Amino acid sequence: MPPIWHLTLFENRFLTGHISDAPPEATLCFSMIAPVALKSEGHILRAVGGYTEILADFTTDFTLTFQDDAFEVFNIGWLPQGAYLRLKNGTCIDVEIGFDTPAHSPAPHEPQAKSPALRLVPQPTNWRPDGGTLNAKSGFSIGKNPFPDALISAAKLADRTHLGPLLGGPVPLDIQEDSRLEPEAYTLVITPKNITITAATSTGAFYAAVTLINLQATYQAEIPTGKMADSPRFEWRGQQLDCARHFYQPETLFKLLDLMALFKLNRFHWHFSDDEAFRLEVKSFPEIWQKTAMRGEGCLIPGVFGGGQGPTGGSYSLDFACALVARASELKIETLPEVEIPAHAYALNLVFPALMDTGDNSLAPSVQGYIDNTMNPAQPFTWTLTKALIQEICEIFPFKHIHLGCDERPPKAWLNSPKAQAFMAENALKNADDLQEWIIAKAARFAKECGAQPCAWEEAIKGKNGGIGNDAILFSWTGQGPGLEAARRGYKVVMTPAQHLYFDHTHSTEFAESGARWAGYLPLEKTVSWQPVPPDEPELETNIIGVEGAFWSEFTHADSKLEPKLAPRILGLAEVAWRAKATPANKASIAQAARAYEPVFDKIGWRTFEPEPK
Repeated sequence: MPPIWHLTLFENRFLTGHISDAPPEATLCFSMIAPVALKSEGHILRAVGGYTEILADFTTDFTLTFQDDAFEVFNIGWLPQGAYLRLKNGTCIDVEIGFDTPAHSPAPHEPQAKSPALRLVPQPTNWRPDGGTLNAKSGFSIGKNPFPDALISAAKLADRTHLGPLLGGPVPLDIQEDSRLEPEAYTLVITPKNITITAATSTGAFYAAVTLINLQATYQAEIPTGKMADSPRFEWRGQQLDCARHFYQPETLFKLLDLMALFKLNRFHWHFSDDEAFRLEVKSFPEIWQKTAMRGEGCLIPGVFGGGQGPTGGSYSLDFACALVARASELKIETLPEVEIPAHAYALNLVFPALMDTGDNSLAPSVQGYIDNTMNPAQPFTWTLTKALIQEICEIFPFKHIHLGCDERPPKAWLNSPKAQAFMAENALKNADDLQEWIIAKAARFAKECGAQPCAWEEAIKGKNGGIGNDAILFSWTGQGPGLEAARRGYKVVMTPAQHLYFDHTHSTEFAESGARWAGYLPLEKTVSWQPVPPDEPELETNIIGVEGAFWSEFTHADSKLEPKLAPRILGLAEVAWRAKATPANKASIAQAARAYEPVFDKIGWRTFEPEPK
C-alpha cells in the first residue's frame, strides 16, 4: 500500500498534514497550481513554478500554502497533485493524497418553460416552419449536387459521431448553386417529401448538411418542415486548445474538430508551445521537442501540473500535423498555430541558454512562478530561432495565419539585463513595453515575409508606436475592454474574454469541481450574457471579426477532463459566434438548447457537465 499524505485545509489557504509510512530522509515531490511556501520546519530544495521538492520530517504535521496571498485552495484542482517520494537511493514511490472533500451542494435546477425555438445550435438567421414533419430516419438520397465534397465530408462526420446516417436513405436531397449568397450562407427548404439546399460555395452546402445532421438528432429523425435562410454573424468562430501543459492524444484533437464542426465553428487555435513544452516535431530545431515533450523525474521539465514521476507527455509529428490540417479542412475549419514569444519561453530557455543574457540577474518571475521565462531580444540566437520557427510553421499550416503570443511578460523581465538595456538605449526605447513592441513587430514582419497574417494576444498593442502593427489580429482575453480599445484603434479583433469563454474555469463554486477561478466561475448562462460589439458602438462591428473559446490545461490530467468542461458551454460559444445580433441568445434559450442537445452529446460519446441533484 502506498504512503498516504493526509491533508486538512484551514482558512481556505493552509494545508496541514503528514505522510503515513514515510521513509526517513526522503524528499517529497509534488505540484500545485502556483508557487508554494512552507510554513513549518523543513526546507524547499527546488521549485519550478508550482512544482516543489521538500525535505522535512513527514511523519509529523507540516504546513503548506501559496506564496501569493491572493490564492486560496478554491477547489480540488488547487490541492497537491502527482505526489511522490524520492528515497535516498534515488528510487521513487508514489504518494496517495488523502483529503476529505467538502459535501457537494449545488444550486437546484431552475424550472424552465419550453421554448418554441428550433432545436438547433446555433439558431438560424431565419426560420419559417409550416407545421409539418419529414421522416429522415434513414437519411437522404443525393440528386443534383454541384458540391459533392461537402456532402461526403458531412456524411463522414455523421458516421464518426454516430449521428447518421446522412446519406443512403430514400428522402430526395437536391443542392443548387447560387452565387448571390455569401460564402458561408445557405438556404434550406424542407417539405414532407424532399429537401432542397441552396449555397454559393462548398462551405455553405456543408453547413446546410450539418444543420440536417443536428435536426436528425434533436428531433429523433422526425424533423420539422419549413424554410430556412442562414448565415453567420462573425467570420471567426474559434476554439483554442492548450496542448503544451497537457498532451492530448491525437484522436482527442480529431474528436474536438468534429464537435466544432457540428456547431459551425471554423477556427482551431492550436497552442502547442508554452513554458512547459514545445510539442510540434519541427525539423529546424528538433531539440526543442525532443527535450521538452516529456516531463517528470529526471526530465528537463519536472512534474509540473500533476506530471508526477512520469515521464508523461508526448509530441505531435509533422505527419499528424498534416493529417490534422486535412481533417480540419474537410470540416471547413482552418488551423491557427501559435508560437509563444517573447515570454512563456521557460522550456525554450532551458534547451537554448543562448536565448538569455548571462549577465542578467533579474530573476523575473512569471505569473505562473517560472523564473526567467522570457527570450532576450539582444541575443542573436533569439532571432535565429524565432525566424526559423516562424518560417517552418508557416509552411506547415496553409491557413497562412500564425499566432505569436506576446502575453504575460513578467514585469521585471530585461530590467537587469545589460544587453537588453544597452539595446533599448541604442534604439530609443524607454521601457519594457517599448522593447516588447519592437520584438513583436519584428516577428510580425517575419510572418508577413512568409505570406502569413500575424496574430497576438491583447498585450501586443503596447508600446510607443501603437503596438505590433503589420495588419495583425489581436485576441482580447482579460476581458472585453482591451479588445474594444484595439478595435477603436483600427486593429482587427477576436473576442475571447475569460469571464465568458475560458472553459478551463469552473461551472460553479463547488469545491468538488476542479478548475481555474481567476476570472470567476462560468456557468452556462454566462457564455451568452454578453455582447461582443457594444450596442452604443455599432461601428466597431467592422473590426471585431469574431469570438473564440479557450481551454487552458493547467488543471487537466487526463483527456477525458476536457469533455465536461466544453460541453454544454460550447453551445454558448456557437450561439454568440453565429447567431444574428438582432436575436441574441439568453439564459432561458441556452438552457433550453442544453436540454435539447443532451441526447446529441450522449450519442457522440462526449461527457457533459451535469450538476448533481440534491
